[in-house]
Amino acid sequence: MQELLPNIFKVYRDESSGGWGYSYFVKRPQGNILFARMAKTAAIENEYDALHAMGGIHNIYITDFHFAGQNVERVAQTFTAHIHCSEIEAPKIRKRGIKTLKPFEYLTHDIESDLTVIPTPGHTTGGVCYLLTLNKNRFLFTGDLLYFDKDKWVIGSKKYAAVKTSFERLQALDFDYLIGCGDDALGCPYIALTPDTKATFFETIMQELT
Repeated sequence: MQELLPNIFKVYRDESSGGWGYSYFVKRPQGNILFARMAKTAAIENEYDALHAMGGIHNIYITDFHFAGQNVERVAQTFTAHIHCSEIEAPKIRKRGIKTLKPFEYLTHDIESDLTVIPTPGHTTGGVCYLLTLNKNRFLFTGDLLYFDKDKWVIGSKKYAAVKTSFERLQALDFDYLIGCGDDALGCPYIALTPDTKATFFETIMQELT
């Protein structure tokens, strides 16, 4: 693992497994969480010892079914953790043999005292982002609804009209960092945003949503 921001770590997939990029592990006094990015056969067994040393995993959060590969269940069983996803994504995830699943309603709500679910359809039907408060900062985890591709931030949908409302919703949120999909080859997976730079950031992206 590698610390990306204070108490937020990259969890690298096993090189021998499928997929690309990494998940995000958050260390917190009330229970550590994993924002899983484990597509298809991606595995993180090589990180188990480091995760145990950091206090294990209490909850696993999925942004959309693309990131709920078969080995997410193995992580949940290893750390006695629950897997959380939207009720819309749940049927697709269960088909992959995921049993330790706790679907939540598809509406904006606090799923933990410091973690808010933000419905953001468009990339998938029931995809969500997560807004985390940690160390007096607010972090927006977008999954692959939005990610950096070496040169610019990219929308994870070819149907821009389908995600326009979701981006308007994100633009209205109060947060300090946006954390998208991660892959070392693509560059830094997060961006710090002030109220002024956030407006410009989303205006630039939403120019494509026409």
